[in-house]
Amino acid sequence: MTNIIFLTNKIVEDAYCQTFVTLINVAIMLLVIKQLSHNTR
Repeated sequence: MTNIIFLTNKIVEDAYCQTFVTLINVAIMLLVIKQLSHNTR
């Protein structure tokens, strides 16, 4: 029983990490795009 709960927690944590990393990547890409659009003008 404990193993199942532990596994579920691990999966949830991994999902949170993935989402967090993805959000950071998106934010960085948006910043880069903003910078590039500023530079071209």
